[in-house]
Amino acid sequence: RIAELQLVGFVVIAKAILVVQVPAMPAATDASSNTWLVQAKAGGQEVGWGEAAGFPIVQMQHAQVIYAGMPALKTHLAVIFSTVVNLFNGGFVEIVTPEVYMLSCQALEGFSPLTVYGTEKCTDAGNVARLTVNRTLAPGRYSFMLGLRNPPSTPAQN
Repeated sequence: RIAELQLVGFVVIAKAILVVQVPAMPAATDASSNTWLVQAKAGGQEVGWGEAAGFPIVQMQHAQVIYAGMPALKTHLAVIFSTVVNLFNGGFVEIVTPEVYMLSCQALEGFSPLTVYGTEKCTDAGNVARLTVNRTLAPGRYSFMLGLRNPPSTPAQN
């Protein structure tokens, strides 16, 4: 985990999006066993670094991804999840698959917001799809569909 601070002239650019990929875990992790490293660079040179204690990561409960696993098939991917906190206006749900799977937000290829009411847009870029909402989603159970193109063979890391 590396965060990069960019310096442009005398202005510090602080806008950032942090994406954390967390492997499935059976229970919450202890923050003391989780350390974040920070590296500051200017002109490609390291100008500082540091570390900070992490935070507890809790596996999302009741999350499911359902799809037909036949090689080279154009199919649908169903995403079902529950949340116990509000997902506020402007929030998003992002799906990241192994790089050999291609996701689609096109209705003709299977996209449907189903029970994710207030879906503002769905954007896709290869193996990543992001569903952005324009209203607050209260705690509850939600589902949506994406188009999916399976790879010609099952990948080693699936």
